[in-house]
Amino acid sequence: MEAAAHILREEGYSKLNTNYVATKAGISIGSLYQYFPNKETIIAELNRQHIKKVRNEMKKAYQQFEDLSFEAASRLLLESTIKTHQIDPELHRVIIGHKSALGLNEDDNTPDSVRKILEQFFYTHKDSLREDLDIPLAAHICYQLVINVTHAAVNDDPELLKHPKFVDELLRMMLLYVH
Repeated sequence: MEAAAHILREEGYSKLNTNYVATKAGISIGSLYQYFPNKETIIAELNRQHIKKVRNEMKKAYQQFEDLSFEAASRLLLESTIKTHQIDPELHRVIIGHKSALGLNEDDNTPDSVRKILEQFFYTHKDSLREDLDIPLAAHICYQLVINVTHAAVNDDPELLKHPKFVDELLRMMLLYVH
């Protein structure tokens, strides 16, 4: 995986192939094929590893919510999301650029998907939200808002993720919608 990530990061998607990965990793092509029959499965695994990191960060943040206000907990969630997208932004940029062509999706609708974590968070803080809010729909919209704005920053200008007001502005948009 490290060899594939290095190739993607340094040389791009078009240079990645199983032969090159095997050579770079110092393993036989046959050994690589036991786990990854093509470059798409390699990228899918890199994506899966990234999603796992994001979900773990979100779960850690969620465990800290107990005594926090909705706004403070929302900020913590957003900061966790931004933090995970600052990990290896070059690699993330390449994966994002090929996600739709490879059929990769972060939101798999499992209980530990980020959107489902966000939905549970909204239900926990239902008394702080506007009465007519459709929570599953709001979780979907907020998830898409945050992930698309964050991915756009990763793709177009990763330094935006470090901007001191980036989280503030995302939080403001989310709060205006749910309150």
